[in-house]
Amino acid sequence: MKKLFILTVGFMICTIIARAQKDEKKSCSCSFQSMLQIGLLEGQGDSDFLIQSINGFQYNGWFAGIGAGIDYYRFRSIPLFVDLRKNILNKNLTPFVYADAGVHFPWVKDNEGYYADASMSNGLYYDAGIGMNFSIRKNQGISFSAGYSYKFAKETVSWPVYCIMPPCPQYKQTRSYDLNRLSMKLAWRINS
Repeated sequence: MKKLFILTVGFMICTIIARAQKDEKKSCSCSFQSMLQIGLLEGQGDSDFLIQSINGFQYNGWFAGIGAGIDYYRFRSIPLFVDLRKNILNKNLTPFVYADAGVHFPWVKDNEGYYADASMSNGLYYDAGIGMNFSIRKNQGISFSAGYSYKFAKETVSWPVYCIMPPCPQYKQTRSYDLNRLSMKLAWRINS
């Protein structure tokens, strides 16, 4: 009898909690949003593309999420960043502003480096701009955006100095890459 009483009380508590969570969902105007973006990066004498996936939450016209992708500009890298967006209007067709900030991880193969013994460091990545959201259905849409993007990296190159008596010293040189680009992106959005 005591076990039946505990099970009944436990079931009632779980039902109350589940009901409270359902009621809370109705009052919240938040949703999970996922975006897949492709884009073109245009910089000084170079053009390349990027692809990104961004996932996060939207609440009252604000969006905050985490993104990752592949950036092929100058050298291949994987940006990992925080994405913040704000819709200007609350309509099916609305302009928005966005800002991304994070770090990128170079993904350079051995044969892609300028020298045989080269290593690249992780660096700063950011992107900011404006765009336009188009709602296709209740939970899907397309976005176009244009902005300014920046990627920074350091490359350390070392090679041996030839000498007669080993051990031979190594010569090291460091190069910095400040990559300023214009970005144009097309995104497909899904809300749930």
